[in-house]
Amino acid sequence: MGFISHIPTLKGDNYGEWIKKVDLAFVCGEVDEIITTPKPTEPPAPVRGDSDTDAEWQKKQRDYAPLQMAYDLEKTKWNNANKKCVAVIKNTIDPNILGSIGECDSAAEYLAKIKNQFTSSSKTYATQIIEQLITKRYYGNAGTIRDHIMGMCALNSKLKPMNLDLKEEFMVHLVFASLPKEFATFIVNYNSQPEKWNMEKAIAMCAQEEDRLKKQNGGSVNFVHNNKKRPFQAASSSKTKDKAPMPQKYQQQRTPAQDECFHCFDKGHRKADCPAYLKMIMAKNGENVISFVNESLYLQFSKSTWWIDSGATVHVANSLQGFRSTRTTQRSERHIKVANGVQADVEAVGDVSLELVNGFMLVLKDVLFVPSLQRNLISVSCLDTDGFGCHFANDKCELWFDNNCIGDAFLYNDLYLLSMRDKVHYVRDVNVNESLSQKETKKRKRTQDTSSKLWHCRLGHISRGELKD
Repeated sequence: MGFISHIPTLKGDNYGEWIKKVDLAFVCGEVDEIITTPKPTEPPAPVRGDSDTDAEWQKKQRDYAPLQMAYDLEKTKWNNANKKCVAVIKNTIDPNILGSIGECDSAAEYLAKIKNQFTSSSKTYATQIIEQLITKRYYGNAGTIRDHIMGMCALNSKLKPMNLDLKEEFMVHLVFASLPKEFATFIVNYNSQPEKWNMEKAIAMCAQEEDRLKKQNGGSVNFVHNNKKRPFQAASSSKTKDKAPMPQKYQQQRTPAQDECFHCFDKGHRKADCPAYLKMIMAKNGENVISFVNESLYLQFSKSTWWIDSGATVHVANSLQGFRSTRTTQRSERHIKVANGVQADVEAVGDVSLELVNGFMLVLKDVLFVPSLQRNLISVSCLDTDGFGCHFANDKCELWFDNNCIGDAFLYNDLYLLSMRDKVHYVRDVNVNESLSQKETKKRKRTQDTSSKLWHCRLGHISRGELKD
């Protein structure tokens, strides 16, 4: 039974590999017939007729005895094999996914339910594979052209379980489109021929052409895509060195003001320390970003509360509670960065359902599970992508969907607290005692406002002049 340890855990994006290993395990365990063989049915028991004599009735019983014995043996064999297969299936599925699959009497029904679930929920995974397939390019520095084409065929094979695999003739043209310009003559010669190649012949001919190019270039060749010439830079001459210095008044115009940001043009910080500039750089690099959250301003609220953040590019949760399903994180999803540059690890990605006050079920897609964060954040940009609208006014954010207001969120220290069923429905400063005098209350509120401004001033959200006011 050691082959069972080689079955990978089903986590959402590896269904194709998982089902292959499961089938192999069933074949090696000689229980693979359980998938195609239905449960044995019991033969009908004999019934004694009114006109049957004792001898005739005894004959019916003797004829029925072998059928009953064969049924009992087949049932015992089928039950034992089915029990083993179901145990293997359940113990190779991630616990978070296992809870979303209902119980079944047979292993065949169990596998059918798993296939339906992952075939319908693998659209995002299929889109990622197709994007990799059509953008894949061969440069020659990461292996041979044979390895490149086999890698594209491997990506295409991952689409077969979802019935999205490309035809072999189309794959040949897609391979040619991924080759560099050095293969242009080779591709033109193929297009001019009436013969169509299969993938095996395309691999052989491309490898032959690569060898020819290497021999032509002295044994090695570097393939470059979209090679652009560098802009011409004139060398410094003696005339340039002998030029008179620039007048001082023009130098002063070119010199930036002290602690002035070239990105947001606010004073008090430079461009390298600007949170808006850092967020833009992270977005260009394909990194997930959230706004800086001063945790000391939200200690009175539970960690399970959800806050709407206009500066976040992704939804973030600090607990797996509420996740309907999870999947393995992609390379671009394994870390997030706060606007001040701090990095946090992402452990899982999935969909979360939140029940709002009016009963509307808000489904947040692709939520990142980050245990190190203290607050659950909802991205405004992600809501907009999913068809939701956010209207900000009067210290409140209204959520709209299909021309209907589905929920409210109330402003508290620069973030909006989402109202959910059996949660906080309004914002109240719990640090303020009801018995305090009005003067002490105003003094404490002024201290908290100053603290909040200090944090934002440090991040460059506001200028120092505004803090003094």
